[in-house]
Amino acid sequence: MYAGAGARAGNMASTRAPDLLSQIQKEFESVAHTTQMYKAERDDIERKLEHQLTELNNLQMALSDLERNHLGMKKTYEEEILRLRRQIESAGGTVQSGLSGALGAALAPQIDTLPQAVGLPGFANIGGAAPNNGQHPAGLPEGLGGPNGPGGMGMGMLAMQAAQGGA
Repeated sequence: MYAGAGARAGNMASTRAPDLLSQIQKEFESVAHTTQMYKAERDDIERKLEHQLTELNNLQMALSDLERNHLGMKKTYEEEILRLRRQIESAGGTVQSGLSGALGAALAPQIDTLPQAVGLPGFANIGGAAPNNGQHPAGLPEGLGGPNGPGGMGMGMLAMQAAQGGA
């Protein structure tokens, strides 16, 4: 019995060996295919990462250029404002500093010298306190030259109120 069982087992092993080898080959091919898919995905991700890093570097360079240009322009404008202030002060004008920030610095020379520029010497304080001890400058009628007159600081508020229907 043992001799017959061994022959049968050897016969079964010889018929199952090709089946087992075929299964191993299929499993190997499956693993190789999966590996190729992962490699392709890795390569794609690496390519995308390189593209994004290049784009990020380009953005950083552009931002650096913009910041450098901004600082240069800011310096140029500040120098120009300082030059204009000195020019106004040397001509005997006063520089109003009631406005705040960069807008105030940019507009103050224009606001203070506008009346003299158009030949109205009595209007040096347009938008501020009325000159000549509270009297209207240059004998103009009520409302001209004061805070709510033409060029006065209240002009914009009155215009807005009038546009909204209430004055």
